Amino acid sequence: MALVIIAGLGLWLWNAVHRDLLIIVPGENKTYLFLDDKMVNPTSKQDGKFHYQVDDHLIGKAALTIYPTQLKDINSDQFVRYKRYHQIVEIPRGESSFQLSVHFDTLYSVRYITEGKLPNLNPGGTKILYLNSLDDLSDETRRKELRVYDLVSGEDEQIKIRSNDFYNWKWNRAYFSSDGQNIFMTARRYGSTYPFIVSSATGRIQRLPLKAEDRWTSLVHFNDFKNIMIENKIYNREGIHQRTLKIQMPLYDQIFYSGTNSVLYWSKAYTSGDDMAALSCWHLNLDTLKQRLLFQLDQSRVPFLSGTSDGKRVVVSEYAGKTLEFLTTIKLWEDNKFVKLTNSFVDGDRNYSDGSDFHQTKACINSAGNHIVFEYESKIYLISMADDVTITDFLNADLERNEKIL
Repeated sequence: MALVIIAGLGLWLWNAVHRDLLIIVPGENKTYLFLDDKMVNPTSKQDGKFHYQVDDHLIGKAALTIYPTQLKDINSDQFVRYKRYHQIVEIPRGESSFQLSVHFDTLYSVRYITEGKLPNLNPGGTKILYLNSLDDLSDETRRKELRVYDLVSGEDEQIKIRSNDFYNWKWNRAYFSSDGQNIFMTARRYGSTYPFIVSSATGRIQRLPLKAEDRWTSLVHFNDFKNIMIENKIYNREGIHQRTLKIQMPLYDQIFYSGTNSVLYWSKAYTSGDDMAALSCWHLNLDTLKQRLLFQLDQSRVPFLSGTSDGKRVVVSEYAGKTLEFLTTIKLWEDNKFVKLTNSFVDGDRNYSDGSDFHQTKACINSAGNHIVFEYESKIYLISMADDVTITDFLNADLERNEKIL
């Protein structure tokens, strides 16, 4: 009899200090839950939510950490990633079970916008400027369009350029001025490249009398449109050389936009081995002409760059591979740290669904640093981040950086 009483008392004491837990977590794909640093597997999935049942957990405080779906688990072109959830949970007395429903804050999203090529963003990140080609079967020619997609209203409008001859040129990526009233772009014809300024409102076009040499692969306009930077030189709108900057010559003469008043460029520090090159990324403010070193990478292929005006955020389209085909990964750099934003795209010489036989993914960020746009197989995608998202949020959401998974 005494043993029965002791056993009953022991069971009562056990139940008094233990509770069954049910943690409900949203997510279409796999999530990773840790309770007091121990990984817990989901017991079921109902209505698009994972149910984690934990029996007989001690009452009191418990550390709950949940990593939403990891990038490696995503196989869709469009997706949403969430911030890591971390909370000290108070498991109360007096209840046989305890239920907690979790809500995630958004880290960033990737969504399809429209069909087109060579997309770019206005400084505020509210409009996408892009090129589009339409097949005209009547005369077997391709008609190009310069278009603007308004992310707020959803309107997609063509900027009708007031020059029929300009449609015979090969257009390059276009860029908005800071006030959005003008568009700067370069175009190539008969082996020569010229810069052009297009009015956003009227489509009126002006060709600047500055003939680019074949080796000049990129030109950047100043915010006031009065000057243009090529290599390490500055020219005015009349094509007259103004000055040569005392900076290292940009690698392969390439300079990249960084907001509305700065540029980014690579320099090669040294060669390590046969194929890998140590590349240094520099930020140059066009108002003050001050430069600073941001970071270095060892790469066999030179990445495409796009940055914010202050150079605090840089999007790197990184290329890996030594064959005609290569992999492209879009990465974000901030505070001397890199994070991946996408899984790899297969680029290079191959057949694509849009009929093209070569592609190189190039991502562009807006001046504020909260929107990124890119194109793959003639589909334009937008990466959106909340204004308060930091590089620390990205790092915290990375399971492999923070936990040891057996």
